[in-house]
Amino acid sequence: MADLKLTVGMAVYKDFANLWSTVTALRMYHPEILELLDIVVVDNAPDTPDGERTKDFIENWARNTPGLGQARYVPFGEFNSTAAPRNHVFDVAESPNVLVMDSHVMIEPEAVRRLVEWYDDNPNTLDLYHGPLIYDDLHHASTHFQDEWRSEMWGTWGTDERYQYERRVEVARGSDGEVAVKVHRTECEPFEIPGMGLGLFTCRKDAWLGFNPEFRGFGGEEMYIHTKYRQIGRKVILLPWLRWAHQFGRPGGVPYPLSVEDKFRNYLIGLDEIGMSLLPAVEHFDEKLGAEKVDKMLEDILGRTRDQIDPIPAPVLLMPGQQMPGQPPALGQIMPSQIADGNLPPGMLQGQPGQMPQGMPPGQMPQGMPQGMPQGMPQGQMLPPGQWTDGAGSTVPSGQSPVDQQPDQMQQAQMQQAMMQQMQMMQADRDRLSEERDKAMEMLAKAQSVAADNHHRRTAP
Repeated sequence: MADLKLTVGMAVYKDFANLWSTVTALRMYHPEILELLDIVVVDNAPDTPDGERTKDFIENWARNTPGLGQARYVPFGEFNSTAAPRNHVFDVAESPNVLVMDSHVMIEPEAVRRLVEWYDDNPNTLDLYHGPLIYDDLHHASTHFQDEWRSEMWGTWGTDERYQYERRVEVARGSDGEVAVKVHRTECEPFEIPGMGLGLFTCRKDAWLGFNPEFRGFGGEEMYIHTKYRQIGRKVILLPWLRWAHQFGRPGGVPYPLSVEDKFRNYLIGLDEIGMSLLPAVEHFDEKLGAEKVDKMLEDILGRTRDQIDPIPAPVLLMPGQQMPGQPPALGQIMPSQIADGNLPPGMLQGQPGQMPQGMPPGQMPQGMPQGMPQGMPQGQMLPPGQWTDGAGSTVPSGQSPVDQQPDQMQQAQMQQAMMQQMQMMQADRDRLSEERDKAMEMLAKAQSVAADNHHRRTAP
């Protein structure tokens, strides 16, 4: 048997009928790479009729598929969560690369083979990958999640104007009866995206950063996991040919529990973990749960009150690489190691990404913005507890603050002015991104309107 190259994992909860279709389609429509696949089903409701049928199907039927690498059933009934079973897929994966997908997702032909080839060509990649979601007309698609809050979620579907993909199959029969099949493709290059729905995602097994183990129930995973990758200099990339369809329509409703409280709880834990502002989540769920319930959950989960959710010290005193004497880094504080290719870590300006000026060398601040690091200190290294530096890079003795060493009010004003200029530049970039997002949404709305009109014309009596 060939070495396994790709674990295809599914977290399932009382969804046997759809899982049967997904696993069967995977085996029927991707035969060219079956021997390289490790199919894993992690069941979050094993002690149910659906769980029993799922176990029987995987162990007694799917596992015996001719040419298939292997198929395994893994029960996970400790607690209900969409995050934990997905984490567990990576724990039990027996191949170097992992693709996680919902139990009600279909993947276009050739896409799984091309993903295996992608990892063959990029064996050391540490990035997180997604593919476009195609809608039920198999034409319109969403390429990413936009950075905004709506409907109890961080992120809304969007379509990037860079996206281009067309796959056309030509079948010709020769005079001798031989049939020739040609596939014609037009597609764009992979590109970076802010985030994406997690119905399908993939990365190397050893590159997975993991969902917070305290997540429970449904929600809080999108955008949070993508931010974790960007914060350490990795990327989130769309592979235009990794196209997948997702069953959204559920006449009988979704089988798994949906709780607004679970979503808010997970967002509080996740945003706190990655050092981002809690204000967008608090303000959004104020409308869903009410301020009194939100305040109680803040106290119960994080031990904070509303006026304590963003304790970020004044920027005039905390430069990159500095910290309060004897205290850990403040939430949202920018460290030089977080600045990658000129990108500030997400979480600035109420959770919106900020950009450094174009052309700025990685790890450097704009001219006039004090570096706040001693000369000769390696980039990304933090000062020892209890030490500060002045704007010239000289160390200030423990117990004294930069204010004690710099009584010159003019210098403080210059520092504050430089900080304000940087914030204004970030706000300008934020406004530009917002304008581009609005244009993309307008284009998507027009496309959906055209699709709806065409549908009505086709189905009109």
